[in-house]
Amino acid sequence: MRISYALYVLLGILSNNACEASRGDRLEYFRDCVRKCEAANCTDAAKYEANLPRELRMFGWTCESDCKYNCVHKTETQRRLESRGNFKPIQYFGKWPTTRVIGFDDFAASLGAFANAVPHIYFLSYQ
Repeated sequence: MRISYALYVLLGILSNNACEASRGDRLEYFRDCVRKCEAANCTDAAKYEANLPRELRMFGWTCESDCKYNCVHKTETQRRLESRGNFKPIQYFGKWPTTRVIGFDDFAASLGAFANAVPHIYFLSYQ
């Protein structure tokens, strides 16, 4: 039993190098957009981040993360224009493109996580 477990762990570690990023991460248009945005805006990241809206700064958005977020949407808009009616969104960084709401990249998932935490906190506070 221990040998098979060790073999699975070893195979998992060795196959980790074979994994690739999400399809969107590999698009040249996306990579080029991120490079240009970071070169233009992130040389003085502190100044850029100081100009971010308060809710983005509060939830830890950086110049790099803001560039990636904006480039995801630029890339998806470009893909939609080029698709001629056959558009299907793709994943970036293992997530589907979502719209930022009050500083949350995936507001629905954040709301669901908060709603899930409420009964647990309630239960723990009365023990």
